[in-house]
Amino acid sequence: MARKSEKHSPYFNLTDAFKVQHCPICYLARRSVTHYLDGLLYERVTDPGTVASVRASEGFCEHHFRQIIEFQDATGLSALARYALEFLVQKLTQDPKTLRKKAAPPALCPACKTWNETEASYIGLFLENLEDPSFMFDYEHSFGFCMPHFKMIYPKIENETHREKLLKTQIAKMESLIKELADFERKHSYEHQGESYGKEADSRFRAVEFLKGRSDKFHERK
Repeated sequence: MARKSEKHSPYFNLTDAFKVQHCPICYLARRSVTHYLDGLLYERVTDPGTVASVRASEGFCEHHFRQIIEFQDATGLSALARYALEFLVQKLTQDPKTLRKKAAPPALCPACKTWNETEASYIGLFLENLEDPSFMFDYEHSFGFCMPHFKMIYPKIENETHREKLLKTQIAKMESLIKELADFERKHSYEHQGESYGKEADSRFRAVEFLKGRSDKFHERK
């Protein structure tokens, strides 16, 4: 008899993420980035590795710089911005013509790199557990994957039965959202102003997240 694979913390992280009302991959990637930035600001701002990575990427992308601002660590933000600016001053001083050259783009934002690594890791984990009935049951009763992550996962599934089942689940979730949106619009109309809202009350926010992903931009919605 084949021995069942041992479950480790990433497996349980993913199944726990099925219980939140967000795309589980977006949720876990957001959490990973938050932990990374928190640790960086708390104890690694002056680490040579941090300085090198921030210089190589010319800082963080706009989104993650704004997320760093939310931590309200004034000196940490100051140091990170200074590293990037010092590098750019050095680069432009040494070669002013660089602005007219088609130079290679800077390295990926360190927080985006963390996002991408987490994303790839959990997508791989999901694909490894397609034949686990309990795992798939939990997924089918979750928020589901946002369309960007669904489009990343679907082509990687080699088994046609698994692929068809995942597609069927995705379409069912979309149809459910369509119904909720229609109910919201109906109840929002003048003729139905007195009718109370149910779960469709926040359907428009969930629909945008389902379509475009990145639940980190919807963190204010519980």
